[in-house]
Parts: sequence; C-alpha cells; structure tokens
Amino acid sequence: SASVVVTLRQRQAVLEFALSSCGTLIAGKDRIGASLWSASSGTLLRRFPLMGWPDGGIAVSERGARLTGGVDDMVHVWNGLTGELQSTLRAEHIVVAVVLACEGERVAVFTQVSVTFWDA
Repeated sequence: SASVVVTLRQRQAVLEFALSSCGTLIAGKDRIGASLWSASSGTLLRRFPLMGWPDGGIAVSERGARLTGGVDDMVHVWNGLTGELQSTLRAEHIVVAVVLACEGERVAVFTQVSVTFWDA
C-alpha cells in the first residue's frame, strides 16, 4: 500500500515543480523565486531568486548540480549545491518549459514556437 514519504510546506503557492530523476530532490517555483528541497526529509536546501513572470518551467538534475528556471524569455542556470548563478540563457520567445539532461550538462528550452538545446 502507498504511504506518505514527506509533505512540503511553503509560504507562497507553488506554481510549478520538478522531481529529480530518482526522486531525491524536489524543485519548486513560486512568484518570488525557486526552492530546492530534499525529497526524503522535506528540508529546504536553498532558495534561488527569479525576477519576472514565474511561468517557464523548472528542472533539477539528480544530484542537484544544476537547477534551471525559465522566466519570460530567459532561463537561469544555477549550481544547485552552492547557489551560484552559472549562466543566463536568452530564448527567442517566451519560455514555457525547461528540461535537463546528462546530469544537467544540457538544457532543452521550449518556447511557444521552438525547442533549443544548450550546453550548460
């Protein structure tokens, strides 16, 4: 039978979330930023600032080495362990989703009219 592993509580409404591929980390986006939690303990590991419209997806690599969040026509790529902003990618149109592959080495950015692959 199914059992609850963890329940996460947050002050802002979570607008989007992503689970790492093995389910060890949870990333969530609200109107003021992104959060990274441990999926086993529910501990908030780090907050990341996001400015702009909060739609645009969020993704986290398995070990937390990369966390990405799309805002307007930009995708921010952070080191999920240190919180360091590693790069900001500018898309041609409004970002609707992001996906990480290869432990965060590649970012797929989906806009309303295209998909672009970036080396992160």
